[in-house]
Amino acid sequence: MPYSTVEEAIDIANGTRYGLGASVFGPDQDECLKVAKQLDCGMVSINDFAVFYVSSFCLDADEFLKLFNWRNL
Repeated sequence: MPYSTVEEAIDIANGTRYGLGASVFGPDQDECLKVAKQLDCGMVSINDFAVFYVSSFCLDADEFLKLFNWRNL
């Protein structure tokens, strides 16, 4: 689905009734993590590498990374 800005892409993703998982791809890991934290879904994969739960039923991204001693992207 085409989009013009990152904010528009986030709005499109959060505007769907589905939301079990999402993937964020990009060359800047910090920017990918910022986008991932704004998605309303159960699990986010960044560049098919780091997977963490951001659902309100689990931990937020920072807590998950700390729990499993993953480096902060």
